[in-house]
Amino acid sequence: MTNITKLTHSLNMIFQDSSPSAKIALAVSGGSDSMFLLYLCAHISKNIIVFHVNHQTRSECQEESLIISRYCEELGVEFQELKAENLSLNMADFENNARKERYRLFTEKAKEYHITQILTAHHQEDLIETVFLKILRGSLNIFIPKKRMLDNDTSLEIIRPMLFISKEEIESYLKENDIVYIEDSSNNDKKYLRNFLRLEIIPLLKKRIEGFSSKILSLSESRVEEEDFLSSYTKQREQDLFVNNKCSVQEFLQEHIVIQQRLIQDKMIHSFGANISRAHLLKIIVLIQTNKAHSIKLYSSFHGDLLKENGEIVIILNNPHKRLEKKAFIIHNKIISLELSQWKIKKVVGQGIVYTIDDELYLRLPHDGERIAWNKGTKTIREILKDKKIPLSQRAFAQVIIKNDVVVGLCAKDFVYLIPSVRATKDQSGLYIII
Repeated sequence: MTNITKLTHSLNMIFQDSSPSAKIALAVSGGSDSMFLLYLCAHISKNIIVFHVNHQTRSECQEESLIISRYCEELGVEFQELKAENLSLNMADFENNARKERYRLFTEKAKEYHITQILTAHHQEDLIETVFLKILRGSLNIFIPKKRMLDNDTSLEIIRPMLFISKEEIESYLKENDIVYIEDSSNNDKKYLRNFLRLEIIPLLKKRIEGFSSKILSLSESRVEEEDFLSSYTKQREQDLFVNNKCSVQEFLQEHIVIQQRLIQDKMIHSFGANISRAHLLKIIVLIQTNKAHSIKLYSSFHGDLLKENGEIVIILNNPHKRLEKKAFIIHNKIISLELSQWKIKKVVGQGIVYTIDDELYLRLPHDGERIAWNKGTKTIREILKDKKIPLSQRAFAQVIIKNDVVVGLCAKDFVYLIPSVRATKDQSGLYIII
């Protein structure tokens, strides 16, 4: 059985196992790999929808989208163009930002179409490149699973059926069947790390090391097996340790450090859709072990601060819209909870604010000379900060608090002021602070 025959059989099984009323999505860039996958799938089932992301970064992008749309029309399958926003070939870490934007668009469109599966055209060479990229970026997960869940809310599953197919086999099949595809000029730009690895480094290693590709593929397959075991074991330990989603700190700390980290990391991914570094996982475990208050600045794909206050370990998330978000996942009284709690305004912690259920608050920098209500009159923010002896180095970071487009207060490091008219007493609605 050839690899192409094996792939065709695998695709047939995917479509047979799927619900007849639900379409399967294909991620199609227009390149040789995705057009190869589209051709095979379209000759197995018409119950598919093509998702094409127009990155809007090159003059050719719109023409490429039109070519794919016409080809889908010829094949009799549905086509959807998804337009990326705020991407530029000159931006820092373009590859990573573009990948995040693609998956954001896939998730959004999948919700709209009630799609639970999306096929991608990753092949052998993609897998080898990704292993190297992950090693160079310090990732411990040097593997690509054949399947993974992309989004917990939609249960969107990413399926990579072509990981055992080589680029050479794909190109040979395209030529034999006269399948049209698009050459992306940016794929030859060596300023992108993946392209540099593909065009320069990996070809040299293949020449120098006998069986190079098979060794890397074997390494990745071994890591997939190990990951499957660790994931399964971690889930079992969670079931054993946690009753009503809670367990004692003492029992938690008796687990192997790897399992401790994975229990926390799984919750971070589920709650925030983001990984954090091993170093930060270890710091969180230190917070669990000690009764002392701590503050850690997180540098991860979601960015934020991690604090320990009143026995709770709390994450204050930052986001581009300056909306304040605070979530705690480890609860006090020596009990660890994997249930996430969320609040709206309630307490000030530095420049982060916990909030009550009904209030959505935002932050912005004050305007020059901006005045707010103060002692039955008004006062400039600069004057207030000076009167409150806020250090000069911190005044530049002061921000006004906005509710429903109205300024309701001011916050700086270790200082918060709410305009009296928006304060509330106990059991009343409005904003309030617990110091």
